[in-house]
Amino acid sequence: MNDEESVMPALPGPSVRRRQLGNALRKFREGAHLTAEDAARVLDCHASKLSRIENGQSGVRARDVRDLLDRYGVDDAAARTALEALARSSYQRGWWHDYSDALDPGYTDLIALEATASDVRNYQTLLVPGLLQTESYLRAVIDAHPNGYAEEQVRQRLDVRAARQQALTRESSPLRLWTVVHEAALRHAIGGARTMREQLAHLREFARVPNVTVQVLPFEVGAHPGLNGPFALIGFPELRDLDVVYLETLTSSLYVEAPDQVRQYADVFEHLRAVAASPKRSLAFIDRLRDDL
Repeated sequence: MNDEESVMPALPGPSVRRRQLGNALRKFREGAHLTAEDAARVLDCHASKLSRIENGQSGVRARDVRDLLDRYGVDDAAARTALEALARSSYQRGWWHDYSDALDPGYTDLIALEATASDVRNYQTLLVPGLLQTESYLRAVIDAHPNGYAEEQVRQRLDVRAARQQALTRESSPLRLWTVVHEAALRHAIGGARTMREQLAHLREFARVPNVTVQVLPFEVGAHPGLNGPFALIGFPELRDLDVVYLETLTSSLYVEAPDQVRQYADVFEHLRAVAASPKRSLAFIDRLRDDL
């Protein structure tokens, strides 16, 4: 534990990460056939505190996570590293906290998750994925929002999106993105022809980046399992129990965290990936759409 962590209070969010960590710790404890009272002795605390940690209501330090995992007999190095990093992130202030007054808490959770995740599997029906949107395209999307925003608010959202997209190009372990985009999203002329030509060129450029895969789901596929709408599956391969699904609505952001439900979304994505055009054919398809504009 470093000195900063020892004195810095836990930040108020994001709660999704705390719930992920708590769920994983509870499963390891139950797998070791220990009671909450048994585990609480490791931290020299009351069982009620351990319950709050496992329910995601309280943060826990990386040192305490290490001690708990030792007691639970967890020797999987990758899982230990992932859980300790998750604990440590609750005590670190990310760049997005400078925009906390302007962002919905659910969106803040998404940004924080992307900052620590290893991959995102994304399905989009009417919009280009946010991580691949150009500024002019995003501005057109923001301008169409029914609430309306002042120019300063628009600028903040553009800045946040640009910073968020840096996860794809960061030097250390860039985020891997695999996206399936419905043809409707690419034909939907957001911002007009010029903006869409620029957006399609940008999409094609990123589709050639090693850690980004783009597939187009053409109209001709017909009915498919993704008809219920777009979603993003945020992954942590070191410990798949940490995976969560992000769903965005007009008024809020929702997270699906139950492992059996997350697996259903993963199965849907695998089906969509199988029926969509191959990455190579998708590039050609994007080129044709851009030429048509």
